[in-house]
Formats: sequence, structure tokens, C-alpha cells
Amino acid sequence: MREQQATSRLRYIIESGMIEFKREIERREHQFPHDFRKALIEKDGSIISRAISREESEILRYANAVPAFTSIDNLSAAEMTDLADMFEGWAQSDQVDPVKVARLHGWADGFRSLVEVVGTDYIPPEASPDAPVSLMKFLAVQMRLD
Repeated sequence: MREQQATSRLRYIIESGMIEFKREIERREHQFPHDFRKALIEKDGSIISRAISREESEILRYANAVPAFTSIDNLSAAEMTDLADMFEGWAQSDQVDPVKVARLHGWADGFRSLVEVVGTDYIPPEASPDAPVSLMKFLAVQMRLD
């Protein structure tokens, strides 16, 4: 019974967190320049082919650094840290454009800030055997295997 109550509370926290997550992203994206808004939010098919300023890069990074709150449902703190490291590694590639670099760094920042909140020893509740594996969990597991 106690475990069921804890699981129910965690679901409520996750649902509430998703609402807050979406609102915070909207608030941060409000700062985007017009061409960023068209390409990244409205997804009108345009691309950002111009050089971006340091300030624009930081706006992108900040907008993408909203902690992926639902990750507490299936990722441990160690896995979140591993994913942050992986995103930072990808950002070092010469094949990645400046917009993606800023976004990758933002994702890394988001996972690291979430680890600061949940603690470095955090382990999520055990998933049911028939639960689908999230993409982030898959990547984290694959990182550990390599």
C-alpha cells in the first residue's frame, strides 16, 4: 500500500512538472529572435544559416536547459550525468552547427541541474516489466554497455 501511494504521488508530481516544464520552455523561447522562432518553434521549414552571436547562442542554450523533469521517472542520477556528458561530447563535433551546439549544451545543463535537485544517489522507481523504454534510457544504457 505504501509503495502504491508513493507511486501515485510521483505520478502527480510528474504530471504537474510537465505543465511547469512546458510553461517554462515557452517563457524562455519568448526571447528568440524572429528567425529562430520561425525555424525552431513554428518549424516552417526554414533553417538558420547565418552566424549566430554569442548572446543568441546563450539564449538558445538557456531555452534548452529546462530540466527534463519527467526523466526522474526512469533515469538515475548517474544516467542523467552520463547523458549530459554525451551531449557535451556531441557538441564538440565539427559536424554540428552552432544552433545544435547551443541546444546540446542546454540539454546537458538541464540534466545536470536535475541531478543537483534529486541528488547524486537518486535511483528511479522500478519500472513495470511491460513499460516501454524511453529514448533517453536507451541511450544511457547503451553508453554504459560501450
